[in-house]
Amino acid sequence: MILPAASAQLCEDTTVYREADQKPKPPADYRTVIQQQLRYPEPAKKNKYSGRVMLAFIVECDGSISNITPEGSINDENQASLATESIRVIRLLGPFTPAVNNGQPVRFLYRFPLDFRIE
Repeated sequence: MILPAASAQLCEDTTVYREADQKPKPPADYRTVIQQQLRYPEPAKKNKYSGRVMLAFIVECDGSISNITPEGSINDENQASLATESIRVIRLLGPFTPAVNNGQPVRFLYRFPLDFRIE
């Protein structure tokens, strides 16, 4: 699922950077939010499926996130359920500290892993 980059017009430079003088930082409570909100999807739980979902998204100049997409291929219901849950939880995070390049906040392509393990 791709979300529009509505806040991109707040940036003077609409380029999406992969490197910057200062990379974006997630909110201070991001680990707590993930631990409290992440739910193991039923299809994957039923099939005892574990895995890592690598999400890519843009941290906008104002710290909001957009264009959340899972990286790699999604070949079955287990992978799809993990990806869907990962996107849901990332949307719950508060604003990031935006990336800075040459003293200005910039849009930045951020990669974020989420691990799912059956214990």
